[in-house]
Amino acid sequence: MSDSQMPTNWWQTLPGVLTALAGGVIAIGGLVTLLFQLGILGSKSDGVRSAATRHAPPPVAAPAPPVPPPSAFATPIPPPGKRTWPEAEAVVQTRDGTTTRLRADSFAACVSVAHNLTLDNGQSIPFERMAGFEVYHSDPHASPDAKARLLVEMRDGKKVQATVAAACELFGDNVEGRFSAYYEGIRSVRFER
Repeated sequence: MSDSQMPTNWWQTLPGVLTALAGGVIAIGGLVTLLFQLGILGSKSDGVRSAATRHAPPPVAAPAPPVPPPSAFATPIPPPGKRTWPEAEAVVQTRDGTTTRLRADSFAACVSVAHNLTLDNGQSIPFERMAGFEVYHSDPHASPDAKARLLVEMRDGKKVQATVAAACELFGDNVEGRFSAYYEGIRSVRFER
């Protein structure tokens, strides 16, 4: 018999080798699966779930407690006296009883970059050093040489009577946008820290 007529073993053909490899992979996969199910390789708490729990609906959570409405700022407000100036709020109460909360570091008068009150006597008081102020009287902002009389309370408790030009707006920002008002429409401004 010649070499070309000699029968070949099935292991010597490519389809035979691929069939043997596929059978081996399947056998090893089945063995590993069996060992996991028996708990020999890991446990069911390691992330392997049975078919019953794999298709079960997720557990229903208890209803969450009611959430209070959001404030003007998304971050929690620390107790008074604990906030830095950039975290403080300017609380403006208008003559009609409306209260508006603004970022204290955005609060300004007369487009002042220094964020202060400039009194008629030449004294300038930064808002950051104030506990707040009350507007006792204000001329209409459009009247000539309009003035407003204020009682300024400093952070140390000292009170200063002051007169300021009333033709300028007081303004600031909060999450809703920009707020502005003239002295004639404001009752008080408090700086809360």
